[in-house]
Amino acid sequence: MRTILLIDGDQPLTRTVAFMLRMMSFVVVTATSGQEAHQLLPATRPDVMLCGDILPDMRGEQLWSALQHHSLWRDIPMIILTTNPQPASGGPGRPTYLLKPFRRMELLDSILAALPAAPEAAA
Repeated sequence: MRTILLIDGDQPLTRTVAFMLRMMSFVVVTATSGQEAHQLLPATRPDVMLCGDILPDMRGEQLWSALQHHSLWRDIPMIILTTNPQPASGGPGRPTYLLKPFRRMELLDSILAALPAAPEAAA
């Protein structure tokens, strides 16, 4: 199963999104701040990070930028959940943006597009 690190200080949104993702068979780990996300990364090793655009201690882009300095975390795709219209993606190696409010299928499509390809099964 794929793991998603969901980072947002908005607890009602976090509960709702985590529930939706678990219903779609994702493992979900939640953090309420950028600092908590940093602490959870070594044990979590997520396949994708969903991050609010404004966290209690930093902006989503700042967290993404900080993670680019760590070889273990720089390749983890990040989707920033935002209320500000942004480009769909900043390009390769940049976060993707998902405009709030979003529908369940929009969220799923964004996650599936961001997920690294599954390793080929050995024959």
